[in-house]
Amino acid sequence: MENLPTWDSLRADFQKHVQYHGDLSAERDGQWELVGSGVAKRLFKETAENAANKLGDSSKGPDTQRWLRWVQFVEAWRASPDGRRRMPAVTKAVGPWKLQQKRAEMGSRVLSHLFKLSADCCEDQEEGEERTADTSESAPLKGYPEPGAKTGLGIDGPDRRAMVDAYIQEVLATKGKRIIRTDIWRKAGYTTRTEFERWERNDPRNPNKAAHQNFTRILTEKPHLK
Repeated sequence: MENLPTWDSLRADFQKHVQYHGDLSAERDGQWELVGSGVAKRLFKETAENAANKLGDSSKGPDTQRWLRWVQFVEAWRASPDGRRRMPAVTKAVGPWKLQQKRAEMGSRVLSHLFKLSADCCEDQEEGEERTADTSESAPLKGYPEPGAKTGLGIDGPDRRAMVDAYIQEVLATKGKRIIRTDIWRKAGYTTRTEFERWERNDPRNPNKAAHQNFTRILTEKPHLK
């Protein structure tokens, strides 16, 4: 069975092309067409086909254009509450009403900054999966500490994941609010999960003193309880 990419790896694949191909867009006039350089189109199609596989579209053949499946998915996501939450704030409309109407109609037929939009979509799917996984755990995992329990492990101990889980459960028990790991690394000031995941598994290949200080600060100061 083919190994599917993770949402986080797909996000990274889209994100790495934002700097040089950030102006790639998709426009729909009956059917979606990519607008940008030839290189940008090729790179997007390659990554979008992997994303389509993640969605369950593993069709093969030169005429299938699986990248269209991803563009359609991003379009639907952008129109959803989660997608709208990530869109830039809309400034007050100016100009004649007909011009405003035309802009609105064009907005529904254009996906601008397609690499960045796709990266945001992937990150949102990853957060959704994480939230679902956390929600499905109605009790602490075997061997994991209860909120406030003495584990015998210092903050430098090997089981940092247990400490994070205990904090998540403590917030739920105290505030009635369920947070996920994304809330923790964002609270620490990070925009991606990479450093948090390295810290949580105590990765000896990538020690990061600043990350250690930032994440332990969250677990000791407990800002989500305030």
